[in-house]
Amino acid sequence: MQNNGIDLSIGYRGTIGGNTVWSATLNGGRYKNRILSIDGVGTFFLGPYSLREQNPVINQIGQPIGAFYGLVADGYYRDSAEAAPFWADGARPGRIKFKDLNGDGNITAADRTIIGSPHPSFTGGVDLGLRRGNWDLSATFFGTFGNKIFNAQKYWYVFRYFDTNVRKDLLTDSWTPTNTNPKYPRLDATDVFSRQFSSYWVEDGSYVRLRNLQLGYNLPPAVIRWIPAARVYLQAENLFTITGYTGIDPALPAAAATGAAGDIRDQFRGIDQGAYPSNRTITIGITTTF
Repeated sequence: MQNNGIDLSIGYRGTIGGNTVWSATLNGGRYKNRILSIDGVGTFFLGPYSLREQNPVINQIGQPIGAFYGLVADGYYRDSAEAAPFWADGARPGRIKFKDLNGDGNITAADRTIIGSPHPSFTGGVDLGLRRGNWDLSATFFGTFGNKIFNAQKYWYVFRYFDTNVRKDLLTDSWTPTNTNPKYPRLDATDVFSRQFSSYWVEDGSYVRLRNLQLGYNLPPAVIRWIPAARVYLQAENLFTITGYTGIDPALPAAAATGAAGDIRDQFRGIDQGAYPSNRTITIGITTTF
């Protein structure tokens, strides 16, 4: 396996007037991951875990490790005439339409291909600071761009694998003969065709998050006689996230995946199985010395 990339960091510190100091630091990096060889014989192997009866991951020579694997979704079948060529495979009006990549006239596992990568094109952060007199303000932003997320939660809230809660717009934004370009396929408890792993499950995982925002004030020594120095602050963590991802949190934790070779988390990266989201916390505190 080969990894090539670059990291950068640039910062600046300046003043505004006589008693205001500000600073900004940008950190970022990008890398490219590629599998060069496996065992000298095979050209690919699937991921370490299946989700129910399907495996969403392939490791293939020339591609990044842990790439997503499945059919290519191409909208929905409009009517019976459009679904007819693939009727025996399970196509029906309102079900997800898949591309017949090998051109054999059937939708099968042979039509699967790489449908996304969990690896970002760029990750970066910005640290900002401002100090004026006894006041100080700091903020930290972090973002990741270009990575994909395999939203396995769609098993439950779209395809009803079990009788579970669903998204609140499932009823109003599912396919009907008069709503042919919706978010979800036709409501059909028997539709195992549409729930085949495909690009329909893959979403853009890019996001920007305000990780930390802190406002502080250094108390003058005379305020509290028995404390020589003190600083009070108000801090917010994970205050907001800007993302197009429809899941709960695009910042997924590393999967707990191990195998014969040890740590194999990179083979199961970017798969959202319902991880607990990052907490938003507000803290009021004081730091001091005696």
